[in-house]
Amino acid sequence: MQPAGAPGIDVEAIEITWSHTTQWLKSNYLGYDSPSVTKVGKPDPMKCEVPENSDVVPTVKRPPERLWLDRVIKEQVFDRNLSDAIIYSGTYGEVIERGVADALCRAMVETPANHACAWSGVDQAADATRRYFFVTHSLGSRIVYDTMLDLVGVGSPGRPNKFQPNEWGPAQPVILQMIANTPAFYMMANQLSLLGLANVPVRARSDEEPKPLFVRPDRTLMSHASGDLAAAASVTTALAVAAECPNPVSAFAKVKQLAQASKGLGPASGAATLRIVAFNDTNDLLTWHIPEWYVTGRDNCRPPVELSNVFVRNAFPWLVIELPNEAHGNYFVNGKVWQAIRCGASDGALLECLR
Repeated sequence: MQPAGAPGIDVEAIEITWSHTTQWLKSNYLGYDSPSVTKVGKPDPMKCEVPENSDVVPTVKRPPERLWLDRVIKEQVFDRNLSDAIIYSGTYGEVIERGVADALCRAMVETPANHACAWSGVDQAADATRRYFFVTHSLGSRIVYDTMLDLVGVGSPGRPNKFQPNEWGPAQPVILQMIANTPAFYMMANQLSLLGLANVPVRARSDEEPKPLFVRPDRTLMSHASGDLAAAASVTTALAVAAECPNPVSAFAKVKQLAQASKGLGPASGAATLRIVAFNDTNDLLTWHIPEWYVTGRDNCRPPVELSNVFVRNAFPWLVIELPNEAHGNYFVNGKVWQAIRCGASDGALLECLR
């Protein structure tokens, strides 16, 4: 929206849905445990056909039915949602990330479905005037950070880069410019703190203050930077510094800071600041709001980040509980969430949008 008389702004919205990459896995491996939500399409292993009046005693019996609320939590929240975080933290996470990277490329370059997308086809001169805002949900937040950091060659902290240099090299200048032109992330149902537990080092101590502990990443890939970027020594050096950031958020913010610095924009401009608005329903069993220490950074990685945790209610409170699947899934249909994104907030109250 814009004030009367102001020039209009063209907005292009692109949705990337990654969950299809894991649906079949959950159905194949956990479908037996979630019959209320999974259509396996195979004979029911718990169904034993015994002729009527037969003396044969079935050797397989169906487990007792779950109580209604336990069924919702176990079969919808755990089997169909929490399992995504487990899948992504393992070896199959590469498949998810590669799928999102391909979708990002196709969002930038019109590509036939049966052709591989080429980052070299992006019109960077035209793209330089665009601004990017990411609206993510659940595991999607971490996937976006990881994918974009891998595609600029930094690699997401605590995990190996899923792409080889010949793969991320062509994408690097495009994604670097995209990060530079990203003022804000709007993140719903965040799982960054939970996923970070997969990267706690073996020497972590119980008497330490909580902090985003991650294994020091491998910096060797930086020597393979693409020719265009390697020509700018200051950018290349700064990218190496970003590779030492303790978590994906601070690493992403550091890359944004250095990309803006390469344009000659200093801290006073505010352009290098990454603004994060995290929406949380405290009754959402699959969200962990982002603690301040997560975005503080450490040592030489303290990029400018503005974090705002916004708490909302996504479902009607039935006596003592919100329905778990609605608390987790209804951010996108919550009018107050969209009002906060479109219009902003001040002193804990939503602002009215300009007409």
